Amino acid sequence: MVSEAGFNSLKREMEELERKVANLLDRDYRQRILSNTFAFGDETDSDIIIQAYNADANKPGIKYNKTTNTWQRSNDGTTWANF
Repeated sequence: MVSEAGFNSLKREMEELERKVANLLDRDYRQRILSNTFAFGDETDSDIIIQAYNADANKPGIKYNKTTNTWQRSNDGTTWANF
């Protein structure tokens, strides 16, 4: 059985860890939002897709098609049309 002092110590450590994680997430969020340039991809020759992560099996989104070198959009996640 854990003593009350041990429990309180563990509780304080968990609260401190939660604060640290929240600060890291907040800092990362601000850096992304305030950036002038967003980079997506892994620097390989492949399609780059930004999806709306909804409940649909096929996610709507926009993508850069590497084969045609065009930006495309899809409302149903399967049919892609050029902008």
